[in-house]
Amino acid sequence: MLVGLSAENKNKNRYKNICAYDHSRVHLEADTKKMHGDYINASYLQVNNIIMFALISLGPTKYILNDFIRMIWEQKVEKVVMLTNLVEMGKSKCDPYWPDEDESTFGEIRVRLAATQVFADYIIRRLQFYLDSHPMHPVTQFHFTSWPDKGVPENPWALVDFEQRVAATATNRPIVVHCSAGVGRTGTFIALRNVMREADDTQQMDFFNTVAKIRQDRTMMIQTAVRFFSITFY
Repeated sequence: MLVGLSAENKNKNRYKNICAYDHSRVHLEADTKKMHGDYINASYLQVNNIIMFALISLGPTKYILNDFIRMIWEQKVEKVVMLTNLVEMGKSKCDPYWPDEDESTFGEIRVRLAATQVFADYIIRRLQFYLDSHPMHPVTQFHFTSWPDKGVPENPWALVDFEQRVAATATNRPIVVHCSAGVGRTGTFIALRNVMREADDTQQMDFFNTVAKIRQDRTMMIQTAVRFFSITFY
């Protein structure tokens, strides 16, 4: 049985049928004294071995908010890509892991909102993470707000512009990418990002192998047909 389906971890999955594969799951630093387990519904993903290394996660729920923040801290993540809104069609899709103003505390880690930039289709938030006497760790969150649940962006070029904005911020650390379940919109963004880089590097775009590869490390990546540039992802 997958670790993510065990009794002690089932509340850490937003959806019963979506959990991290054992071979690619992110391991948190366990601490039995603090009742910290090592499971989080997040997966390591490396597409085609040359393009990107990411931590694919579901949108955090109240049960894993502290773990989500802990993962960002432990992995020294510098960029987070969020592809869902907090509430869609009257349903909660993600709990906020940043303060509306000033700062909030998640477990032992304080998160301060340093700056917010609002654009037509996305928001960029500059966050600062603090833990005890450790140096402040900066995190930039890119939040795409124009992708409807169970649909596609009205203007596909808005997503392309967003992907370019994310890519323009350099980092040598894995990036966290998440929507609500961490499979549909997340998979599409990862695939788009990969084929865009692949086109730059090789002048080719291998859609089939890109999707096949990401599904090896994360279940159900790209759930429904999504059209971009007259190409259909399945």
